[in-house]
Amino acid sequence: ETSAVSGGGGGKIVKVDLSTWETVAISDALPTYHSNDMTYNPTTGKLYVVHNKPQRTKVSVIDPETLTVENIVTLGQEIYCMSYSPERGQYVIGH
Repeated sequence: ETSAVSGGGGGKIVKVDLSTWETVAISDALPTYHSNDMTYNPTTGKLYVVHNKPQRTKVSVIDPETLTVENIVTLGQEIYCMSYSPERGQYVIGH
Protein backbone atom coordinates (compact mmCIF):
# COMPACT_ATOMS: atom_id res chain seq x y z
CA GLU A 1 0.00 0.00 0.00
CA THR A 2 1.21 3.46 -0.85
CA SER A 3 -0.03 6.98 -0.45
CA ALA A 4 0.71 10.11 -2.46
CA VAL A 5 0.61 13.61 -1.06
CA SER A 6 1.17 16.95 -2.67
CA GLY A 7 3.25 19.34 -0.70
CA GLY A 8 5.19 22.52 -0.45
CA GLY A 9 5.84 25.29 -2.89
CA GLY A 10 7.70 22.87 -5.16
CA GLY A 11 4.47 21.24 -6.31
CA LYS A 12 5.71 17.66 -6.05
CA ILE A 13 4.00 14.41 -5.14
CA VAL A 14 5.71 12.21 -2.56
CA LYS A 15 4.75 8.54 -2.72
CA VAL A 16 5.04 6.78 0.67
CA ASP A 17 4.89 3.09 1.64
CA LEU A 18 2.21 3.10 4.34
CA SER A 19 3.59 0.03 6.13
CA THR A 20 7.07 1.51 6.64
CA TRP A 21 6.52 5.25 6.03
CA GLU A 22 9.48 5.19 3.67
CA THR A 23 9.51 7.44 0.62
CA VAL A 24 9.05 5.30 -2.50
CA ALA A 25 9.15 8.02 -5.16
CA ILE A 26 9.07 11.78 -5.63
CA SER A 27 7.64 13.36 -8.76
CA ASP A 28 9.28 16.07 -10.79
CA ALA A 29 7.92 19.56 -10.17
CA LEU A 30 4.31 19.76 -11.29
CA PRO A 31 2.78 22.69 -13.21
CA THR A 32 0.16 23.19 -10.47
CA TYR A 33 1.41 26.26 -8.53
CA HIS A 34 1.83 24.18 -5.33
CA SER A 35 -1.56 22.46 -5.77
CA ASN A 36 -4.70 23.05 -3.77
CA ASP A 37 -6.13 19.54 -3.51
CA MET A 38 -5.84 16.02 -4.86
CA THR A 39 -8.19 13.05 -5.25
CA TYR A 40 -7.90 9.48 -6.52
CA ASN A 41 -10.38 7.84 -8.89
CA PRO A 42 -10.23 4.03 -8.51
CA THR A 43 -12.21 3.57 -11.74
CA THR A 44 -9.64 5.38 -13.90
CA GLY A 45 -6.70 4.59 -11.59
CA LYS A 46 -5.58 8.23 -11.80
CA LEU A 47 -4.82 11.07 -9.40
CA TYR A 48 -6.44 14.43 -10.07
CA VAL A 49 -4.54 17.47 -8.77
CA VAL A 50 -6.23 20.87 -8.52
CA HIS A 51 -4.02 23.78 -9.61
CA ASN A 52 -3.73 26.96 -7.57
CA LYS A 53 -3.70 30.63 -8.56
CA PRO A 54 -3.29 31.76 -11.32
CA GLN A 55 -4.55 28.50 -12.89
CA ARG A 56 -7.52 27.61 -10.67
CA THR A 57 -9.49 26.37 -13.68
CA LYS A 58 -7.01 23.56 -14.33
CA VAL A 59 -6.70 19.99 -13.03
CA SER A 60 -3.70 17.75 -13.78
CA VAL A 61 -4.33 14.05 -14.40
CA ILE A 62 -1.45 12.08 -12.88
CA ASP A 63 -0.39 8.45 -13.31
CA PRO A 64 0.13 7.28 -9.69
CA GLU A 65 2.70 4.66 -10.72
CA THR A 66 5.03 6.99 -12.64
CA LEU A 67 3.94 10.27 -10.95
CA THR A 68 3.87 11.96 -14.35
CA VAL A 69 1.28 14.35 -15.78
CA GLU A 70 -0.78 12.63 -18.48
CA ASN A 71 -3.19 15.45 -19.19
CA ILE A 72 -4.25 18.90 -18.00
CA VAL A 73 -7.99 19.54 -18.03
CA THR A 74 -9.40 23.08 -18.14
CA LEU A 75 -12.73 23.53 -16.35
CA GLY A 76 -15.33 26.21 -16.98
CA GLN A 77 -14.85 27.75 -13.53
CA GLU A 78 -12.24 28.27 -10.84
CA ILE A 79 -12.08 25.60 -8.12
CA TYR A 80 -10.00 25.09 -5.00
CA CYS A 81 -10.84 21.51 -3.96
CA MET A 82 -12.01 18.23 -5.46
CA SER A 83 -13.09 14.81 -4.24
CA TYR A 84 -14.33 11.69 -6.03
CA SER A 85 -17.36 9.67 -4.90
CA PRO A 86 -17.04 6.06 -6.13
CA GLU A 87 -20.59 5.32 -4.99
CA ARG A 88 -21.97 7.96 -7.35
CA GLY A 89 -19.21 7.92 -9.96
CA GLN A 90 -18.99 11.70 -9.62
CA TYR A 91 -16.50 14.39 -8.69
CA VAL A 92 -17.38 17.01 -6.07
CA ILE A 93 -15.68 20.40 -6.32
CA GLY A 94 -15.49 23.51 -4.19
CA HIS A 95 -15.40 26.91 -5.83
